Amino acid sequence: MLELLSMYNLSKKKENFHGRNEERIIKQQINAVAVIFFLIGFVNAYLSWTCNSAQGLTTGLKVIYAIGAFMSGIFYLIFYGVFRAGTCKAGMCS
Repeated sequence: MLELLSMYNLSKKKENFHGRNEERIIKQQINAVAVIFFLIGFVNAYLSWTCNSAQGLTTGLKVIYAIGAFMSGIFYLIFYGVFRAGTCKAGMCS
């Protein structure tokens, strides 16, 4: 999510050397990246929720971990693939 905010701020410069058509293309690209980041965030939240449900955590902790997973972007997917992919079965600790 932080990547998205930084890209949005970089595109809002005072000096405009682009034509209107290029501005529209840049905004469309930023919107496409935003959609991709939100999809990755929702996948992360789902993976976090299901894995923590299988391990028997309380709902409050699952919500906190899901929000953290949503905000962390691609880093949570890497973490999940390396450390948690095989341990998300009932009764197993990660």
